[in-house]
Amino acid sequence: WRRMLDLARKYTPDNVVDILVVFVNLDNLIDYMLVNFYGGNDDWDGHNWYAARRRDPGARYHFFSWDAERTLEDTAGADKTRTNNGYNPSFLFNQLLRADAFRQRVLARVQLNFFDDGALTPARAAARYTELADQIEDAMVAESARWGDAQRQNPLTSNDAWIHERDRLMQTWFTQRTAVVLE
Repeated sequence: WRRMLDLARKYTPDNVVDILVVFVNLDNLIDYMLVNFYGGNDDWDGHNWYAARRRDPGARYHFFSWDAERTLEDTAGADKTRTNNGYNPSFLFNQLLRADAFRQRVLARVQLNFFDDGALTPARAAARYTELADQIEDAMVAESARWGDAQRQNPLTSNDAWIHERDRLMQTWFTQRTAVVLE
């Protein structure tokens, strides 16, 4: 891990991709960053992420989102694309962005996910969210009772927070977010 970060600091745009591809699954890193950009993750990249690799020769690091409850909560216009923290995935990503070959690879992943029927297009993202929201609809009543009564004078109901937030996301986030991240 430390060697990879040291190399990321030292190498030029001409050879940084060739050096780091030995350590990092590049498509995974790109997709990981795109998901955090799209979600507007406000509790990341200084912490709340994992990187792991098999302990086999030639194994490369993969990045995993963790503890990402601070996504989808800001306005749809929130910009996280300039995140760049040393020793973290964003640092590696930004070092790699110096290379034209990596930028082309990022553009290919953006094309795959943000256009046509990609996972982060408004219709696909909203449909996936709706499917998940429908699965937990009944559980939200219990969650409202669990948390709403303990810390409020007037008990919270699912209509007070959950339905309002679900509708906000459907009406503003998913309709606007893809274009915001692309911009």
